[in-house]
Amino acid sequence: MNWLLKPLVNIASTTAKIFLSLMWITSHSSWGQNFFLGKDEQGNTAHAFAHNTNVSSAELKELSKIETLVSLTLGMAPEGVDLEKGAMQELAKFQSLESLRLAKSQLTDEDLANLPKLAALKNLTIEGYIGNEHSVLTDQAIAVFSRIKHLDCLAIRAEAEFSDDFVKTISAHPTLTNLQIHSDHFTDRALESIATNPRLKALNISSPHFTDTGVQRLSTMQSLKEIEIESPLLTKQSLLSLKPLTGLKVLDLPMKDMDRNALAVTADMKSLERLILRRAVIVDEGFIVLEGHPSIKSLFLENAILTKKSEVILHSMKALEYAQFAGESWTHVYQKN
Repeated sequence: MNWLLKPLVNIASTTAKIFLSLMWITSHSSWGQNFFLGKDEQGNTAHAFAHNTNVSSAELKELSKIETLVSLTLGMAPEGVDLEKGAMQELAKFQSLESLRLAKSQLTDEDLANLPKLAALKNLTIEGYIGNEHSVLTDQAIAVFSRIKHLDCLAIRAEAEFSDDFVKTISAHPTLTNLQIHSDHFTDRALESIATNPRLKALNISSPHFTDTGVQRLSTMQSLKEIEIESPLLTKQSLLSLKPLTGLKVLDLPMKDMDRNALAVTADMKSLERLILRRAVIVDEGFIVLEGHPSIKSLFLENAILTKKSEVILHSMKALEYAQFAGESWTHVYQKN
């Protein structure tokens, strides 16, 4: 079969499982016309999902009475959910909630005020809303996030006007291990602040102002297992500076220039499972350094110019399940037995 077909089969299988799961949820229970409920392995109602529609305060009030509820999704980007005025105040009643995913239209800093009252909250995802008006968060939101006592993962995918000071404060949170955040105002100072968090395991951050100097600050963070950084200013020096982080499992860096020595840094990361170098121009002579890599499962080298010469390298990567390369020559000539 063609080597690209294997991942397509895997994706189809995963999609089928998700579809069956949703069918199970919808066939067993729903809350009003807007919520679907799901059960955990013990049969307790543990998950609630709201469609991208209007949600009332009354619905949330009733939903909060489910004491076993640990996960709540209110809308999904890009559409988002419209919450009745005052509905956000009802979130304070969800005392067992550990995970909240929020995609509210016209979200503001003030809407978040009640989140610290969620005593069990660990994972918070805030997504943007694409409509006539966008969700815009500012540095004022840090007063809320810093008071979420057990916050483990903070993922903000909404439009934000955050500054470096925001990152400095949130990086000092005593329980934070996963940070996903984006702002056009971040500079290398933000990465310097992040480097002071000895607990951080996963970082996904973007700004048009990050440079190699900022990325180098992360090179001492042995706790990091996932690094995803977006900036048009990065070069191969960023990759070379991360050489000490041999325990990385996910690496995503956007740089155009690449040579064999820089790519060899990833070859020494024996725990690496996902490698993303979308803009790097990589040829057969450089790609050979990945021969026999023991753990890479997915590979995204979209500007790579590879030929049939690299076929043996892919065969040697026993864990590889999915790969993307640029150029029709590769996808048409390589056949996987």
